[in-house]
Formats: sequence, structure tokens, C-alpha cells
Amino acid sequence: MRIKMKVISFKSYPYHWELTRDGKKKFDLRLVDPKDPRFRALRAWKPYWPTWLIRLVNTETGERLYYKLLQVKYVPGPGECINIPFKDWMILYLGDEIKEE
Repeated sequence: MRIKMKVISFKSYPYHWELTRDGKKKFDLRLVDPKDPRFRALRAWKPYWPTWLIRLVNTETGERLYYKLLQVKYVPGPGECINIPFKDWMILYLGDEIKEE
């Protein structure tokens, strides 16, 4: 039986990609770009939507990892302080790795 899944893809530098691959980092931290449709979709994600995957692509090799999305945590920046804009962040908590077929 084949199940359709929504896949949201991000590039990942080799060091972070390897930590994730080796199970030492079970989250992905992203600086939010409000114009990027991936972040708009992630803001709408609900925990009862079990068929969402995060794809991490190694920037050097192009290798891909797929993980079930467990939780999305939006961390708003504190606003502007001394004319330096603080950005918003999103933490993507990763579950089990899903192998490509």
C-alpha cells in the first residue's frame, strides 16, 4: 500500500546533516523567511497530520534524508532592539527516518 506524504525540503550543511543522519541531532532549526511557502505551510501544520516529512539534502553530496515531522515550534524574535532586527526561528522536531523506496 502506498501512502501520499507531504515533503518539505531543506538544504543542510554536511556537518549538521551527518549529526542528523547519525541520530545525534533530532531537530532542525531554521530562520523563518515569511515569504517562503515552506514556512507558511509549516505554520499551518497540525500534530494529527501524520504524513508530513522533512527532507534534508546534503549541500555537498546531494544525499537525502527523510524524517517524519513530530512537532513544529515557532520561536518569535523579541522585536527590534537598537535598530537590529531579531529574526523568528522555527524548530522542527524529527521522528523516525523514512527510507526512500
